[in-house]
Amino acid sequence: MYKVIPKEHHKLLNDWMKHVVTYDLKITNATYKKKLDGKFELKVTVNSKRFETNSLGEEIEININEPIQIGIFKKHPNALDSEKDIIYLKPHQINNNEMKIKIITDFEPIYVGIDPNNTRLDKNLEDNLISSQQIN
Repeated sequence: MYKVIPKEHHKLLNDWMKHVVTYDLKITNATYKKKLDGKFELKVTVNSKRFETNSLGEEIEININEPIQIGIFKKHPNALDSEKDIIYLKPHQINNNEMKIKIITDFEPIYVGIDPNNTRLDKNLEDNLISSQQIN
């Protein structure tokens, strides 16, 4: 696997293959406003924690510093008709327990999620997705 995965992701591969690593990812706030040019400015607050289970079975919080996808959708991801309902799906370098991210989109951002494809072993998937609120 090391031959095909870029070197900058080897530490993450080690964590996933040699350790028990779990996450607590959540979107705590998502607001947007329509700009004069017709685009939408979305501000998202992400909370993220990362844990390693030691040999005694205890979870120890460890630093987080890895790319995790943020997804923006026209409708709830469980009701997507096609790829056209996905406005944005890109990784962001998550390296703090709380981060504020600003994203500009061409379409109204109805739902926002972190790790929408559930690639991380997350303690609570229910708080990974939120409906965004329009502000003036």
